[in-house]
Amino acid sequence: MNAALIYHFSKKNNPLFQKQAIAFETGAKVNGINLSILTNLEALSEIGSFSNSYQFVILYDNDVFLSSTLEDMGMPLFVNTKQLLISNDLGSLYLHLKSKDIPIPIHYTSMEPKGKSLRDCLDLISEGIAKSRLFPPYILRPRFGEQSLRGELIRTPKELINRIGTLNNEAFVVEEVSKGPYLMGLVIGEKCLGIAECLDSSLPGPRNNELVKSKFDTKLNRALCSYALSAAGLEFGIVYLRLDNKEKAMVIGVNPFIRTLSFSTLFNKRIEEEFFLYLKKNRKRRVLITSDDQKKRFEEMCLAASKLDY
Repeated sequence: MNAALIYHFSKKNNPLFQKQAIAFETGAKVNGINLSILTNLEALSEIGSFSNSYQFVILYDNDVFLSSTLEDMGMPLFVNTKQLLISNDLGSLYLHLKSKDIPIPIHYTSMEPKGKSLRDCLDLISEGIAKSRLFPPYILRPRFGEQSLRGELIRTPKELINRIGTLNNEAFVVEEVSKGPYLMGLVIGEKCLGIAECLDSSLPGPRNNELVKSKFDTKLNRALCSYALSAAGLEFGIVYLRLDNKEKAMVIGVNPFIRTLSFSTLFNKRIEEEFFLYLKKNRKRRVLITSDDQKKRFEEMCLAASKLDY
């Protein structure tokens, strides 16, 4: 069986990613899978041959164009366009989690300026934050992208509004500050394999990937991680938790790009092997392109991909 893992070209010389890639290759091999690891640029250049080359694809990149192209091909794809859009939009993620009664921080998600700058909407933003029952200090986080886990500690309402006025229409989320440590739960399928604590738990976000075992790795918190990932529409990934002042866990983010190295070492498990066994068992049947419209769209997407200039 052949499969491909596609990652962003900027990680090509990243030593941490390369170690993870080697671990993925080993886990795949144990399960009888020949894993090709490609950059998104390499994938786009040969995407027309994917259907004949691979039985499934794992997307390890926020490339919505690439994910939608693979979907149009009928390629069994792990981490699809909808999953990317939800996991990379903190406002949308919080809505999905709230709809399932999953605990999240008290927060305010920025509005759409609709042709105006954020600076012109500061009074409305102040009113919205007040209605959200947010009190200082605050954490100001980007709404979109993986960097949304990072944040900025803001101590007063005046400082917050002044800072928002400098954002150049960048979408944001303001949320409450809590005192507990940052936790990371790794979930594959419906099973949380463990919860680790970030060694650096300083506000407003963890600054490194060093993990240690945590007394908060409980059945309740593992169940929360599994439920939260499911609510976000993901099959596997990392769930980020923060404890409130009563040591109850809240979900503050999810990441579909699973990282196993630290967890495998910490919990003495061969998580990469479990991961690829899950993929092998759950790969979706290929949806054949049968209609003329589908074939035409697929040809157009392949043509567009071949002309991209990065």
